[in-house]
Amino acid sequence: MYFQRILSVPWNIRQALAVFLVPWVLLPLAVVVWLKVLEPAFPTAQVWLQAYDAGDPVASFAIVLLDLAASYFIIGYYLRKYRVTLRSLGLRPFSFWRALWNVLLIMIFFSVLIGVVYTVLTFLSPGFNANQPQSNEFINVPSGLQPISLLALVIIPPLVEEPVFRGFMFPAFAKRFGLAGGAIISSLLFGFAHLQANVDVYTFILGLLLCFLYVRLGSIIPGIALHMLNNYIAYTAINK
Repeated sequence: MYFQRILSVPWNIRQALAVFLVPWVLLPLAVVVWLKVLEPAFPTAQVWLQAYDAGDPVASFAIVLLDLAASYFIIGYYLRKYRVTLRSLGLRPFSFWRALWNVLLIMIFFSVLIGVVYTVLTFLSPGFNANQPQSNEFINVPSGLQPISLLALVIIPPLVEEPVFRGFMFPAFAKRFGLAGGAIISSLLFGFAHLQANVDVYTFILGLLLCFLYVRLGSIIPGIALHMLNNYIAYTAINK
């Protein structure tokens, strides 16, 4: 069964947290601190920091690429350490038609579920704004920067987040807390990474469904496609 493959990964919770914390939290912070130290002596560092602080998409995209490289490097390190292949990360062959059917059903179910959850949260907590626009440096950029915006919001996130959260973190937590516990914990961290209440809820639920899809199909590749499709729909809606 697919869930037995998922639970057989050799890495542990501590290493899974390292894959999350180092590239997503510690490394960007370290880069900013390092550039601030260099700032008095190197004008280039000062220019980059000013651009980053001002929300310049090009400067922010450099951090996105850094996160991508660091995530792949750390995951690759653990794969080599345990002498396992990318298949252990969930990069396995899958049935196309079965995956297509499951992705379509999940997209329909997700669209209904998120509406119900948002309605309940708005009723229970009037301060919760389900329609709060997502705010980041890559939204509504000039036309010349649209390719960077598309890469940063649609293409790169699934290519990083699915190996990190579903391929690496979910199995590590599932070994200790079961499939449901692993899905909940990894999805909570997935939501937390987005740092906006309505987006946190949205991505938490999406993370649970992506974990379900991984267990059902035995591959994270359909999840990457679903995640990318979801991001593209959100991207077009936000930019309109």
